[in-house]
Amino acid sequence: MKEEAESPRREQAAGRMCPRDYYYDPAVFDHPADMASDVLYVVGGVYGNLAAIDQLEVLIDAERGKTVVVFNGDSHWFDADPSWFDNVERRIAPYRAIRGNVETEISRTQDIGAGSRTIRSTDSSCSSPTPPCRARDDCC
Repeated sequence: MKEEAESPRREQAAGRMCPRDYYYDPAVFDHPADMASDVLYVVGGVYGNLAAIDQLEVLIDAERGKTVVVFNGDSHWFDADPSWFDNVERRIAPYRAIRGNVETEISRTQDIGAGSRTIRSTDSSCSSPTPPCRARDDCC
């Protein structure tokens, strides 16, 4: 017990915390379905991997029925170069997406110790000071 009292709380250690804005209010999902499909792909943790998006599109093209793709967050991470970031954004833009913790962090203006980094889009159509990071309530 003494060791526990002397060490910082796990959720407060830099890079080891889950801020409240990582969580969605369950009410945002409390509505009738607004899509229908024969095939549903739920894609998570792309982390800027364009080769993974290439392969996803090969799979989608091979489907015979109506196909819906939902990115469930963390589409960015390794794509720290602004042009690479924009390329990922363009590739996932045709699909549905929700905000993951990575998108929440990169939309911040200050590092809160949860792994934030700043990336700015080179897309001139973005009038917001934050990148178009699919954090629908935080970005342009």
